[in-house]
Amino acid sequence: MLRFSQCLLLLLLSTIVSSAQEVFVPMSLSYSPDGAYVVGVGREVVDGEFVAGTNGKVVVWDGVTGNLITTIEIPLAVDALLFDAAWSPNGDRLAVAAEDRKMWVLDFSDTAQPLGAVLAEVDTSTNFSVLSIAWSPDGSLIAIGGDDIAPRLEFRDGTTYEFIRASEYVVGAYRMAWNPDPQRKLIATTNLYLSGAQLADAATTVSTPPLWLCQECAPDAIAVPVAWNSDGTLLAIGHNNGSIFVVNAETDSVLFDLQTAQGVSVLAWTNDDQYLLSMSQAGLQVWNSVTGELEYTPSTVRTARFDINPLNDQLFFYDIESAPLGVIVDISTLLEPIPTVTPIPTPTPTPQPGAGWLLFVSNRPEPAANTNGAFNLYAADLSASSPFVQRLTNNADPNADDHRPVWSPDHTRVAFMRAIGADSDVCLLTLATEAVSCTDTPDVREDYPAWSDSGLYLAYVSAVDGELDIYKHTLNGDGFGAERVNLTHRVGTDGLDNYPDWHGDWIVYNSTRDGNTELYVMFADADAFNPADGQQRQQLTDSVDDKLHQQPAWSPLGDKIAYTRIGADGLEDTYIRPMTFSGGTWTVGPASAVTSNLPGRYQFMAWQTADPSQSTLAAVRHLNGNRDIVIITTGLGGGLSDLGAPVNTSADEDNPDW
Repeated sequence: MLRFSQCLLLLLLSTIVSSAQEVFVPMSLSYSPDGAYVVGVGREVVDGEFVAGTNGKVVVWDGVTGNLITTIEIPLAVDALLFDAAWSPNGDRLAVAAEDRKMWVLDFSDTAQPLGAVLAEVDTSTNFSVLSIAWSPDGSLIAIGGDDIAPRLEFRDGTTYEFIRASEYVVGAYRMAWNPDPQRKLIATTNLYLSGAQLADAATTVSTPPLWLCQECAPDAIAVPVAWNSDGTLLAIGHNNGSIFVVNAETDSVLFDLQTAQGVSVLAWTNDDQYLLSMSQAGLQVWNSVTGELEYTPSTVRTARFDINPLNDQLFFYDIESAPLGVIVDISTLLEPIPTVTPIPTPTPTPQPGAGWLLFVSNRPEPAANTNGAFNLYAADLSASSPFVQRLTNNADPNADDHRPVWSPDHTRVAFMRAIGADSDVCLLTLATEAVSCTDTPDVREDYPAWSDSGLYLAYVSAVDGELDIYKHTLNGDGFGAERVNLTHRVGTDGLDNYPDWHGDWIVYNSTRDGNTELYVMFADADAFNPADGQQRQQLTDSVDDKLHQQPAWSPLGDKIAYTRIGADGLEDTYIRPMTFSGGTWTVGPASAVTSNLPGRYQFMAWQTADPSQSTLAAVRHLNGNRDIVIITTGLGGGLSDLGAPVNTSADEDNPDW
């Protein structure tokens, strides 16, 4: 029963879970009222796909230490999921919502034998599938929400679990939150077809239509999480397009319109209502509930779900790196100022060695003389709490552009391509002296430089012999030596060789020599390479569907490649493949999609060289007619982050290298 609800969830999982190992992914996390336990309900996932099986899991952690206490298996219909759970007000029972129309009630009392023993298995009767559940603050009612052609809320007795009634009006409930005021039997719900939230009155049996809050706030979006503040006067509503609205529930007036990245999945207020926390593709973010300003973006929390201890402001989250343990941190320790706009300094290139510096190009209109839109080189220090951007080159020539910058291994030089008119050269910029040296090959296109690990050679593309081939050029200090060797040319063979990237003894690149654009790898030592038979070259991909594979990039450890795949529809997306070398042959593993479910087109990937997990890349995103630099993280809690100002501007940014 793969319904729309699951499709939406799989779209989220594809951006946060790429592990080839089986990992538990919670659909919801919730603290018990006394803070003693944290419960997650969900299922195992591999490479963004739910593992086939008939059991859902209820995972129980210690709410103080994060230690795993027990895992409870719930039998389910095939392909069904556990979506939500709700604690009774005194914390002695847990109600679990199963998509196959079941409600399970588990024993968490002091006398439970064992902890989480099944007290009741209830067949619900109102909706085709059950997606959400909530216990009333006074414990008298359990509300069950779901998906159907005409979904309605189902109300059951909070003690006997007997059916009481279904709502008379259609009320879908992908997520729900009961107003914390026990006197107001009021439930806020979101469904998979509407923006805003519906307020359903559970206190009366008369025909009372639900109130639709924030109906016109985001008319083209879908609302997902909802969260009440402590006194039940304000409701936060998150949407899949990245909008979050804080609404006065009495007047339906919007207090704040907060904008973040797509895929808002969780909202939670701190106990003093001072902050509203959100989770989206931008990661965990902390908003000031008084001013509506984004105050903090903690960089240390990577997860898809979290919850806040109801007795203090401790945050519980879970990711695959800490599994099976949960992680508990005090929210105050995460408060870290978000990046603020820093004025561009004078163009003195002073970046120091270190993986925090990101190279890129931009045609932003500065210096003031750059009215022609020329591209210059820039470096941004992303390791600082406030990103610091410096311009490295200054093109006043209206016909000149600088592109494709790449760091030398010691971060003291930058190789790049400088185009003047129809001519382009590969150049070296020495940061300490600002000296620039170029190949200066007249009327020939030369492009896409790549450094050897030693820093003694550059590989790049040149058409000096009549077609695009990859050359290995010996460097002489801060300039180019006389020795230059063609690594890919074969007499009588058509085909363009392009986009080299160097790691160790091997260069990965793309070529059209088989008629389609495919990925290849070759030995970088020209003395051992035999151009006559290509013994040291190996084709890595072989498209059967006319997809193009190009712009490969080695991971820092040389055991993966990221690349751009262009489909028949012209869309560009990022993929990753594992690489292993044995017996003189490279073996390429299956491709994992990284950006196929994200809006826009993606190309020119660059790995973060200092990331030992090899889970962070910079890429160029084409979206709404603009090019900008985004950070893509893989694994649980991953996703996409827009660097924002001062790195990205209303101009175009391109060609990142870390």
